Amino acid sequence: MISDNYAEQCVRYMLRQYRSGSTSFDFIQALEQLTAITFLAAPSSAESLCFADSEAVRDDYKIGFTAAHLWVYVNNQLNNQNPNTDIDSFLQSIFPLTCDQFWQDAHHVLG
Repeated sequence: MISDNYAEQCVRYMLRQYRSGSTSFDFIQALEQLTAITFLAAPSSAESLCFADSEAVRDDYKIGFTAAHLWVYVNNQLNNQNPNTDIDSFLQSIFPLTCDQFWQDAHHVLG
C-alpha cells in the first residue's frame, strides 16, 4: 500500500538528487533539459508577484518550475499507476515524454 505522503517522499528524493550532483538519474535536471526552463529551488518574492507562473499564462512563457509543480505532477501520476517501492525506478517510469505532458499534469488540480 502507498503511504499518503509518497509524492512528498518522491519530491524530497528529487531535491536530494538535484542538490548532490548525483550521477544517477536526476529527475529535475532531466526535466530542465526537456522543458528548457529552470528549476526554481527558492522562488524569489519578485517571481511570486509575477504572473509568469500563473496557470493563465501559456506554458511556453513559464520562467521555471517549482517543487510544488513536481509534487502535483507526481501526485497525478500516482492516480494513474501503482508505484513499486523503489522511488528512483518510479520516477524514471513517470518521466514525461513531452514538455506539454509535464505542464498538463503539473497544473491538473487534484480532486
